[in-house]
Amino acid sequence: MRQDPRIRVITNSSFVGVIENHNIAVRQGSPESRYCKILQADDWLYPEWSRGDGGAGRSPPTAGLVGSYALHGDHVRCDGLPHSSAIVTGRDACRLNLLGRAHLFLSPTVLLIRADLLRAREKYFNEAHLHADSSVLRGAARTDFGFVHQVLSFVRRHQGSLTASRAERFNLLPLSNLELLVQFGPAYLTDAELAQCLRTQSNRYYDSLSRALVRSRDRGRIWQEHAGRMRRSDGR
Repeated sequence: MRQDPRIRVITNSSFVGVIENHNIAVRQGSPESRYCKILQADDWLYPEWSRGDGGAGRSPPTAGLVGSYALHGDHVRCDGLPHSSAIVTGRDACRLNLLGRAHLFLSPTVLLIRADLLRAREKYFNEAHLHADSSVLRGAARTDFGFVHQVLSFVRRHQGSLTASRAERFNLLPLSNLELLVQFGPAYLTDAELAQCLRTQSNRYYDSLSRALVRSRDRGRIWQEHAGRMRRSDGR
């Protein structure tokens, strides 16, 4: 830091959640910055990311988001786009994600976000949701999505992570997927597509919930978590 004044370490005055901390961090960016990159503590970027400018230099100015393949544990994720597709509309990227045909928004680590999009909202990241999808889907329709067909990041998957441990303990991932469909499906999908996706995702959700309740010794807490999430989703 003594050698490069652009590097700063900022300590919050009190403890905050991980997504709230993302929002605090991005507000510290320079007004002159063009892009923002979040690197979560458990993840890393491969050298190719910095040598290739994370895709910013290879995507047109209309791209507000730039993604790439990521190694998620032992598996390559964020796949689904044809190799010829270096850029798609944000709307198409969101449609593919909701339809389950491409998984592009795995984690903030895999995304490069144009700074003006972050500045346009007081809280870009949805603090009520641990998954990046809910934040990206809120504004991606107004921009383009660039994609670099290289593995540029590693997203760690382990039981000790905040997302994995809580989501698996209370079986929240299938519910999160259903919430995303209910909230964003009407904006990106046709009525027929939404109805089919809701049927499929609802079946997966109730099947996984019933199995979780049978296996778990903490059934009461699971019911509380799911009932609370559903009440908040309904606005009650």
